[in-house]
Amino acid sequence: MGTCVVDALSAMTANTMSALERALGMLGIPLSENIKYDISLYLRHSKHVNIHFAFIVDMKTGTILCHGNNIYHTNTYPYSIHAEVQTIVKYCRNKRMSGNKKMLLVVRITKKGTLTNSRCCSNCVEFIRGHADHIGIQRVYYSSTNDTLDMLTKKDLTDEDFEYSSGYLSRL
Repeated sequence: MGTCVVDALSAMTANTMSALERALGMLGIPLSENIKYDISLYLRHSKHVNIHFAFIVDMKTGTILCHGNNIYHTNTYPYSIHAEVQTIVKYCRNKRMSGNKKMLLVVRITKKGTLTNSRCCSNCVEFIRGHADHIGIQRVYYSSTNDTLDMLTKKDLTDEDFEYSSGYLSRL
């Protein structure tokens, strides 16, 4: 890789890590070195303008139990798997179930390191509702504009209207 590409990648990784640490810090959750490493590997290969991550966190201990990111397929269905769905599937596959209550944090970060809107789409909300009781998800936090987080309770997941993702709508 050329020096300019490496410098740009390093800056993007630093901006993204800083934004993730800010988002998790708002909830008092530390970002471990292992997760930073996983995310940096993902960032090396990402070509997307916005990066989506999700975390399942034990509310009692503040420990990140599982994390994931958006996965994109270009020509095969499903065309993308959103970070929150990928994280829940990964968590269930690893069977790390505990009795503690959990939260789901979903963040979207620009390459410049700004947190931006990552409110769950209606398909993801359906998926979360279908797994919330089994996993113990009590709250869903998502990044909003101006480097803030908004929260949804389990009740909000049934009472509020959610939009379909732009990717889903473009395929209709």
